[in-house]
Amino acid sequence: MTKETWFVGIGGGVLVMFTIGIMSNFIPMCNYTGIDTPKAIFLMGITFFVAMPASVIWGIIDERLGSRKTCVIMFVYFIISVIFALIPNPVMMIIAIVMFASVMGGSNNLAISMTASVWGRYDFDSAWTVVFILNTLARSFGFTLVGSLAAVTGSFTTTFIGLIICSAIGAVLMLLCSKKPLGRTDLYMNESEITGA
Repeated sequence: MTKETWFVGIGGGVLVMFTIGIMSNFIPMCNYTGIDTPKAIFLMGITFFVAMPASVIWGIIDERLGSRKTCVIMFVYFIISVIFALIPNPVMMIIAIVMFASVMGGSNNLAISMTASVWGRYDFDSAWTVVFILNTLARSFGFTLVGSLAAVTGSFTTTFIGLIICSAIGAVLMLLCSKKPLGRTDLYMNESEITGA
């Protein structure tokens, strides 16, 4: 496995980890910032209407700037949304929720897109088999990070700070990925042509 396998597998998993962690703790998180349960349920219901068009927008950004830059932008965007959530105010939390929902619309797609951009369409299947396992392991920590930290500390503030740290690590992992495609750009390329040997 190359270092990019680890970077894309873990970095892409961290993106999805956020959405899993936040959505699984959505109502208690809202309650913590002063939003009552009925309103929190309503807000949870409308996240879909934000996520759906946001998925298209992130796809356009990906096409224009490339997957690597788009992943870094998403991590930075997520950090900003968490900073809003850190402000103990219902209005700030609603802004953060809209931003969280828009991340949810694109995060699932970017790990796949990043894998394709690094290994190419012809080696995608081989690479994705391994990347997906790492991706799944990383994102499974979403429940633990968001729920457990809040349960232990009695506050979502620690959780939000943890998310910022993880997001910064994810952005660095994506920046460390090779800009040069590692897989075949042509179906009939051999290994020596890929490596330049």
